[in-house]
This record gives sequence, structure tokens and C-alpha cells, in this order.
Amino acid sequence: MKTQLPKFPTIKTPINSLLSTVCKDGIVKYFHQKKLDFSHFSDDYIKFRYITSRYVWFKLCKQVEIARCFRVDPESVKYYANKLRKRGESVFFEGRPRKLTKEVVEFAREEFRRIYPKENYHYSSNIRRKIKNKFNKKLSSETLRKIFNEEKSNILAENFEIKPIESKFGFLVEKVDSNRELKKASYSNAKRDKSDARRSPNVLGNAKSTKPCRPRNIYI
Repeated sequence: MKTQLPKFPTIKTPINSLLSTVCKDGIVKYFHQKKLDFSHFSDDYIKFRYITSRYVWFKLCKQVEIARCFRVDPESVKYYANKLRKRGESVFFEGRPRKLTKEVVEFAREEFRRIYPKENYHYSSNIRRKIKNKFNKKLSSETLRKIFNEEKSNILAENFEIKPIESKFGFLVEKVDSNRELKKASYSNAKRDKSDARRSPNVLGNAKSTKPCRPRNIYI
């Protein structure tokens, strides 16, 4: 089914011999035998679907006539007319049920913290399968991506510490992560290194070399 927005005529246009419509000043009006029947704003497509479906349901016009007048897909007119016939008028005005309720979000966070440290590759499909079995809601990975990223940041912040260790040429920053292997990276002030090495070239390395000595990364 194609999703096409209706194009409302700016001059009074007949839908058939009984109905006609016109759009002026952003308000769409529907006339039944020259009498005003319904009206709505031009950007209120829910009201448009409800009114046209109502006309089709009461057999005041045909689906093809609505599609021809407003330049929409006939299948979409048929779809909303059947929706009104089966589920009633409230289906057009009731809000769409939220998939990510508070219970679903809490369950997804708990399952992520339990599954991710053990299996960090198929965790998304496993959590979505459990949500479908428990809450009967089918969610995509994009829907849960924000929750997963937040939990990853929380886990990293809990298990990540920075311990600066002073050295002669700067600081050796030791990164400690309980879930990953121990990593170490050195950060130093380049200008300070060059100036110290030029003043005393015999510190660390060959005495004949006049090049500034760089601090070495220390691995354990």
C-alpha cells in the first residue's frame, strides 16, 4: 500500500453527484447536497481518513471516487474503510500504543547486564526474543540501541579507573578494565621532552646520539 498524502482542491470540486469538497484558508470542507457536513484543518490527515472512510462505509461514495478526487491510492481508501468497519470510530482517534513501556525498559536493562558480559555478540537478538516471549512485543535492534549504549557506558564507567603515575618525561596513564585486558598508554609533553633531551642527551639511550629520547610504553 502506497502512503500518499491527499491533495485538497482549492475550488469546489464534486466527489460525485451527492458530495463535494473545497479547501480554503487551510480548512477543508465537505458538502452533502450543498449543505456543510464536515470540516477539518488541511494538515489533519486522521480526520480526512475518518470522514472519507465514513462516506464509503455509508455508501455515499465509492473508493475510486475518493481516490480520484484527492489523488490518493485506492488501496489506502479501502484499508481505512475496512478498519472503520471492523474496529469502529475509536480506532482513528486512540493513541498508538507505546512499545517501550517502563516495564520493557527495565527488563531490557536487567537482561543486558546479565547477558552482555558473557555473550557480547548475540546479546541483542537474545534480549529481543525474551521481550517478545514475556511482553508479546516485537522490537527491532534500533529501538533498543539507545538503551544498550547507555548500559555499555554505565558498565564501562563502573569497571574503568585511571591511575596517573609520574615519570621523568610526563605521565604514564594506567588503564584498568576488569572486563578487558590491562592496557597502558603513555602521554607526555612533547616540548618538554625535546628541551630536556637537548640539555642532557646522555639521559636514557646512547651518549653519542643528539636526538631527543622519547618515553617508552611499558607493558606488563
